[in-house]
Amino acid sequence: MAKLIIPGESLLAEFGLLNPQLERIRAGRNSRVWRVEGLGCTYILKQYFRHSGDPRDRLATEYGFLSFLNSQGLTNVPQPLAQDAANGFALYSYIPGVPVTTIETNHIQQSAHFIEQINQNRYSVAARSLPSASESCFSLEEHLQRVKWRLESLQIALVNRTDPSQLGAYQLLAEHLWPTYKKLEQQLQFQYSAVDLSKTLDFQQRVLSPSDFGFHNILEVENQLHFLDFEYAGWDDPAKLLCDFASQPQCPVSVNQSKVFGNQLSVWLPQIQERASLLLPLYRLKWCCILLNEFRDQDRQRRYHAGDDQTDHLEVQLHKAQTYFCQHLPNY
Repeated sequence: MAKLIIPGESLLAEFGLLNPQLERIRAGRNSRVWRVEGLGCTYILKQYFRHSGDPRDRLATEYGFLSFLNSQGLTNVPQPLAQDAANGFALYSYIPGVPVTTIETNHIQQSAHFIEQINQNRYSVAARSLPSASESCFSLEEHLQRVKWRLESLQIALVNRTDPSQLGAYQLLAEHLWPTYKKLEQQLQFQYSAVDLSKTLDFQQRVLSPSDFGFHNILEVENQLHFLDFEYAGWDDPAKLLCDFASQPQCPVSVNQSKVFGNQLSVWLPQIQERASLLLPLYRLKWCCILLNEFRDQDRQRRYHAGDDQTDHLEVQLHKAQTYFCQHLPNY
């Protein structure tokens, strides 16, 4: 009889979990995740996605960021317990929470407080050693270029226009997304000189950011929020953090809730609201592109890795992107 293959077996054994019980769970769209029972406790085992076209070390980023947060005494995030970098596995403590189904003002306040907490010691040596966030931007020009890159990579991917979904995505890109980008680019160029667009934020103006921050990565335990998923975390423009929080479509916040979040951050980040207001339409456009990620082979493989095997996912994502554009960018 063939031996049963246990994911991350050597890592689990080194940790002392010799006969664990594993249950595959859906907990995100980038990594394979298992709930592990053993030693009288519950753990989370993650296997991170790797692709030759994606240079990001997701394991090192998340494990390192969580190690920093735990060293600062934060208890509302997973505790990193062990890692097997060679094979892409990491073991974390388990958080027995539930998703937030109705977002209340206290949830927004807790979320903003969490951002303040993780930045309390951002000038320390340990904090300075953390990397930049995924797709970090420190100038207005970089924000523009990041979105332009997404549009260009999507255009390259949409080659099979005999497929109805691909044709629909191409039409959305050509007739709406590109023209919107050009208009936003022209507006920024009209308002600012080339020098201003390329001017980078001082270190004191940057923050440590979870990056993919929103209620899709938050659990509630006895009225207290716990925060998950730091694969993209690192140093970034705080306005980008606010724009992504306001734009995230999976568990959306209202306009008023995003203002509450921004107002609480502005107590210690005085210029965040003005900069975020300037960039928000650009980030709404970026999220239209993110919703179309599955049309890119690399991103589609990442979804399959995480267990997303929908046969109609392209059609579903196209509809989401079309709806999102009509909701948030109708004037463009």
